[in-house]
Amino acid sequence: MPVRDVDALFARLAGRVEVVEALHDTAYGVREFIIRDCNRFWLTFGEPKARARIDGR
Repeated sequence: MPVRDVDALFARLAGRVEVVEALHDTAYGVREFIIRDCNRFWLTFGEPKARARIDGR
């Protein structure tokens, strides 16, 4: 699920829910984390990482 400020959301939820995967940067350009909800489903929250400048300017 795309969100804004995934770091703040993780900080708010980390002590209150079961964290399956802690906040991390993926190889496909997303900063994300995964939790397990009360029905045992995994929920992934993430946002695109800032785009790197390719042209060097």
